Amino acid sequence: MTNNKFIKRFQYIEQEVAKKGRTLKETSLEEMEHFWQEAKNIL
Repeated sequence: MTNNKFIKRFQYIEQEVAKKGRTLKETSLEEMEHFWQEAKNIL
């Protein structure tokens, strides 16, 4: 389902940001977009 894809991709972004020791608020939109594209390719 589309909702599940979104949730999995967003969780991927959260995990990648956390690996860098940061929060979503501290992450630029460009960086989040990069992680989103990665998630699309991986998941």
